Amino acid sequence: MKLDKDKRLVLILAPRGRDAAVIEQVLAPLETRIRCCANLAQLTENLGEEATAAILTEESLQHEALRSLQAWIENQPPWFDFPFVVLANRQVGRRSPEAVQALASLGNDLLLERPLSADTLLKAVSSAMRSRRRQYEGRRQLQQYEAIGQDNRRLYESERQSRAEAEAANRAKDEFL
Repeated sequence: MKLDKDKRLVLILAPRGRDAAVIEQVLAPLETRIRCCANLAQLTENLGEEATAAILTEESLQHEALRSLQAWIENQPPWFDFPFVVLANRQVGRRSPEAVQALASLGNDLLLERPLSADTLLKAVSSAMRSRRRQYEGRRQLQQYEAIGQDNRRLYESERQSRAEAEAANRAKDEFL
């Protein structure tokens, strides 16, 4: 499945201040659909085949709904590696164990410390979207190989059956003679 412009969707979860509006404005050159989510549960509901990347702020990961996101990630097929771009606060000290665990549970995540430039965010999201397109291309190729393998198995079985029928006919002829 090739993701065309109509199918590309970037999800944004930045519940504080004007972050979501600013991120949406920065991503405008990507010519993709953007959906701002009010909370982590809504973001999880919107994850699916048309979503190509998600941008989250670190503070949005410290919520009970994180379990539903983690469950969603765990239930995906092996080829699936959804890209998350996490905007983190510059930490003078260390992150809490909960924050570290939340970030680790995302899998394919890119952590960017704020403040960051618009170009950095644009490049990070472009890269995440490209990664997602490659996943779909890889899945499509695997499906093609599986279909070829199934066709080859059917052809092999057909040839084996034809050979067995020919040998049976040959034995019947020998017995007759």
